[in-house]
Amino acid sequence: MLLQFFILSSGVAGVACQQVQYTTVTTNYGKLRGFRAALPSEILRPVEQYLGVPYAMPPTGERRFQAPEPPNSWSGIKNSTQFAPVCPQVLEDRFLLSDMLPVWFTANLDTVATYLQDQSEDCLYLNIYVPTDEACCTLHNICEKHNEADSEDPNLDLLMYCQRQMIHCVLQTPSQGGTD
Repeated sequence: MLLQFFILSSGVAGVACQQVQYTTVTTNYGKLRGFRAALPSEILRPVEQYLGVPYAMPPTGERRFQAPEPPNSWSGIKNSTQFAPVCPQVLEDRFLLSDMLPVWFTANLDTVATYLQDQSEDCLYLNIYVPTDEACCTLHNICEKHNEADSEDPNLDLLMYCQRQMIHCVLQTPSQGGTD
């Protein structure tokens, strides 16, 4: 019985470990480790996420209130799988905020507040979301369908809004009237 539990637990742990697909990219400052993440949508495709990527030196000490300076390079692979601290913010007077901010934002202040727990002046980081090949294929198909449907002017850009996400497809066609 104990052996069955151990084997079952190992199988479940193996499946959980297989769900995370780590990716590594090389930047001008060093290598980053991110991961592939499925988005909670039937329409949106998976993305590669690189979280907490420094884009400037920490604005602390002598650099406080100065123009940002490029970050230092790092050796090895920087783990970019977790959010970095956010800049200091106060959400204490929510009634005042409801007068100054849009309703769609103030309706979700409790959710937003959970992301503001880890605050620091060292907050100049980016969260980068990169479409995967699967997402690019989907975008290509959407663009192709638009190109076929829009035979009058196939040179127009297509702007699609899909669950509050803007997808910008540039449709390329052979140049017309060009010189050889």
